[in-house]
Amino acid sequence: MTATTPVPSSQLVEHGATLYAAELDETLSVLGIQAEALEINLDRNASGRPVPEWSDNTAFDRVLSSQRAPSSELARYARRGADFAQELLDQLGQDLRHALCVGNQVRKELLAFEDNIKEGMKYMVGILAGMLTSHLPAAVAAAAVAIATTVAVIVLKNNLHKFCLTSSLELKE
Repeated sequence: MTATTPVPSSQLVEHGATLYAAELDETLSVLGIQAEALEINLDRNASGRPVPEWSDNTAFDRVLSSQRAPSSELARYARRGADFAQELLDQLGQDLRHALCVGNQVRKELLAFEDNIKEGMKYMVGILAGMLTSHLPAAVAAAAVAIATTVAVIVLKNNLHKFCLTSSLELKE
């Protein structure tokens, strides 16, 4: 039996494209909201309580809709998102680097997507979501694709070539 590669929905791909065009702080705010929801759901799962269905829209709407959260709340979420991204990089760093890079160069299959952010993002989401789901209980695994989409955007915004050279991300603007 082979594992299925996680694929983002077309809506998540559109959210990712919007985040790619947005400011880094907005992208980090989305990740911060996703991280908080994941933490709450992990706690619920650990205590045997039901875990609500994951929403791909909640974080996106709180940051980029016309009824967005107050700027102080978004700044708090951006800090949380930066911390969460760094934790993921610390946890997945070498595996992620190996999946995206050969030596200090971007993998050729990723270079094919340099002019097509949406396709490059989908490819990276499959890699990242696979890594994330291996670290999450099944009850919260649905969060992996949404979180992977946001992290893929952060890696792409930071310049994949630079990531392959340094294994680090710029998480401040």
